[in-house]
Amino acid sequence: MTLKAQIESDLPVFFNTDEFASSVVYNGNTGTGILTKQQDLAQSETGQSQFATLTIRKSFVADPTIYDTIVVDGITWRVNTVLKSDDYASTLMIEAEIRSNPKQ
Repeated sequence: MTLKAQIESDLPVFFNTDEFASSVVYNGNTGTGILTKQQDLAQSETGQSQFATLTIRKSFVADPTIYDTIVVDGITWRVNTVLKSDDYASTLMIEAEIRSNPKQ
């Protein structure tokens, strides 16, 4: 078996919701992704934001782009940056507004 074939055969394990993945709705389409939240909230003009990385399979989203919408566990996220993309998966930096600034 080639390395490429081995990687492709291993992907379902990592993207299984009983293992590492979560159910994800990406621009209205349902699939799975591996979400890793960052601990700190960031302050912005409109309140506070939570940042995370999301890794998704290319077979689920072939060409992720900035400002795409993602829903995970009822929280809406937006793509900030495509950090890495290869033949198998893409890793994205995503942001969710957690609290609005009451002065706005």
